[in-house]
Amino acid sequence: MLHPNSNCPKEFQLFGNRIVVKKVKDLKDENGVAVNGLADLDGLCVYIDASLRSTQRWTTFCHEVVHMVNGLLGYDELYANEIYTEQVAQAVYQIIKTAKN
Repeated sequence: MLHPNSNCPKEFQLFGNRIVVKKVKDLKDENGVAVNGLADLDGLCVYIDASLRSTQRWTTFCHEVVHMVNGLLGYDELYANEIYTEQVAQAVYQIIKTAKN
């Protein structure tokens, strides 16, 4: 079971695709700007900055997963919409954080 105080998964399945999660020190986007995370649709990989602490690591993971979901479904407008992506990511993180067995 996922728990917000644990590490993010190293990989997961999404629509039949194996998505690898990599922690990267000093993560930067294609413009050289420091970022917390990146979703690489072509490489089927989520990158998370290695310096993030638990809550920020998990919220970033959720954010990048939402990008992957929308990208793999072909929802390009939603894939590019950072406000929508962050709102859904916060909802997913809340589910993970408050889930009970």
